[in-house]
Amino acid sequence: MISFKGRHHQQDTILQCVRWYVAYSLSYRDLEEVMQECGYARCIGQSA
Repeated sequence: MISFKGRHHQQDTILQCVRWYVAYSLSYRDLEEVMQECGYARCIGQSA
């Protein structure tokens, strides 16, 4: 199992981002926009 200790986001959020990044060849900017549209308060590229 992957350790998510010390991360700024919950495990399910991180795994969802990785799935979308790999499955749809999204850029980090595109992924951030998708996460914001889905209602995630903090997205990639923003500090905790």
